[in-house]
Amino acid sequence: MPLYILVKLTRTRATPLEGLEDNVIPIEPAITIYYHIRIQQDKGYIMKKTVQHRKFPMAAAYGFTDYLSQGRTLVYVITVRPSR
Repeated sequence: MPLYILVKLTRTRATPLEGLEDNVIPIEPAITIYYHIRIQQDKGYIMKKTVQHRKFPMAAAYGFTDYLSQGRTLVYVITVRPSR
């Protein structure tokens, strides 16, 4: 798994990072700890393990305007109203 993914945005208010191009930000993986396990071994020794999941907090997406949607058959649609 890579340490981070570099994403170039068209607009951002993020502070530019030294060594990266303008509007480029790194995305680090998020770690979720599900639970801790305690396993009793021989001679009374207890081994502790942590179950965790690492993934990048990203979702694939594609968007287009209502003009481009004309004549297409879409199974699911999510609409977003522009902020004013």
